[in-house]
Amino acid sequence: MTNPEPMRPDVTETVFLEPDQQQLLAVLPGTLWLSPGDVVELDDPPRDARVLSSRLQLRRDVSRVLVILDVPDSRDDALRGAVPTEEVLGVELDEPDPSVSREPDRDLAALAPDAGAPDEGARR
Repeated sequence: MTNPEPMRPDVTETVFLEPDQQQLLAVLPGTLWLSPGDVVELDDPPRDARVLSSRLQLRRDVSRVLVILDVPDSRDDALRGAVPTEEVLGVELDEPDPSVSREPDRDLAALAPDAGAPDEGARR
């Protein structure tokens, strides 16, 4: 009963779900894999949710990473106050960082072990 043709989903997404309230919190294009215990900052009201689990769902037309969150029920249980992390750290996240390269493939190639590294014989 094996299918010789592998699945090739047209869409990949990450879905954030809060199971207690059966609430869909967000759907992001692409995949984002979070580990249990990771923190997701939520807004309105500001609070930190903890990742309980992540699961990969493969379907014929859609691949999805389902991230299950433990969201605090009240403001008193929120781990984070009204101030987002970027304000606490004094970082501005609205504009892309100009030091971040727009050409990751070129930069990764430059980090390859043999790219620009001195020859072993030259070091001796």
